[in-house]
Amino acid sequence: MKILLRVVLMVIFIANLSFALELEEVLKKNYQAIGGLEKILAAKNIAMKGKIKIMPVNMEFPFEWSYKFPDKMKWIVNISGQTMIQALNGNNGWMINPLVDAKKIQPIPDEQLKEMKRMLKMQDILARYKEMNVKLKLLKEDFWEGSEVFIIEALIDDDLRAEIYIDQETCLEIRQLTYSKIEGREITAETILGDYKPVQGLLIPHSIATRSQQGEIEISFSEVQILENIPDQEFSPPVMEKEE
Repeated sequence: MKILLRVVLMVIFIANLSFALELEEVLKKNYQAIGGLEKILAAKNIAMKGKIKIMPVNMEFPFEWSYKFPDKMKWIVNISGQTMIQALNGNNGWMINPLVDAKKIQPIPDEQLKEMKRMLKMQDILARYKEMNVKLKLLKEDFWEGSEVFIIEALIDDDLRAEIYIDQETCLEIRQLTYSKIEGREITAETILGDYKPVQGLLIPHSIATRSQQGEIEISFSEVQILENIPDQEFSPPVMEKEE
């Protein structure tokens, strides 16, 4: 009986070791396809411009999006000539909503702030998972939309889990499924990544479409820059003029 138990434990150990090695191989191929792990980790300051389309109303707005690892991000959206800003600055978030009051800086609600932090974590998660304390696991090989894919599970926190689809031919990330809890509700979101283009030695998706129970948006980037540094003050709220 003891011998049988040892054999079973040995088989389990070998199976787990095999999956760990396969995961490392898939990650290595993904890093190489993008441009190399060293370059990916060095790209900590990103600035993008493009258009965001809100479905199904089919409304499209120009926007700017910048982020600085590990904890800063800002969205600027032009809505009919008015500027809406949302920013994450460490553990704090602020916004200017011209539809409410264009001259007032407002705090971002806690749940929305949590979502912004999660969104930032999903950027380059396969390359930065160790520094983020994210656990990765190679789930299986499968087919999706006619492509053979590797599916990697990412356990990000107690309320967020993701499944990341890697195209076996290009070794690039093409799909994310995220399972999260927002205000007590279970939310499943699908993100499709495509139109990869080279930017300063890295392949970066220029098309992102996200669908969930909360809605659907499509993002296309016309300009992507990898910067040496984005000053921290760019993510701090501006000094607003006092009303007389």
